[in-house]
Amino acid sequence: MRVGLRATNARVDPENSAYKVSLGAAKRGVVTFPVSTIMSGTARFQFYVTSPGFSDAAEKTLPVFTPATTEAFATYGDLADDGVVLQPIKPPPNVFSQFGGLQISTSSTALQSLTDAVLYLFRYEYECCEQVASRLLLAR
Repeated sequence: MRVGLRATNARVDPENSAYKVSLGAAKRGVVTFPVSTIMSGTARFQFYVTSPGFSDAAEKTLPVFTPATTEAFATYGDLADDGVVLQPIKPPPNVFSQFGGLQISTSSTALQSLTDAVLYLFRYEYECCEQVASRLLLAR
């Protein structure tokens, strides 16, 4: 039999979108398809099976959400001796061009990059031991 995958809003490698599979009577097999999303929204997948005289298909839709996390990097050093520091900036590969952006800020302390984390801890709605302890340590 031949098994395959068709998709919308997802990239399927053409070389890995269909396979020939041989199974004995009443046997099962697992076939995997490497895919990646194109953009947020809904991804639709149609899995199909064909054999001489028979065919079947199933469709599955999955939500594709926007990335919820950000990345922050800090570079630090001493300007006292050199006076000038050249820091190359290279955008990361494999980003979602539809969302986010590149934001550059400078500060005299590395603690500036923790602003979002501090606000998150103070606004966290649950009162479990870990969050209370984190707030106490933070407020010291």
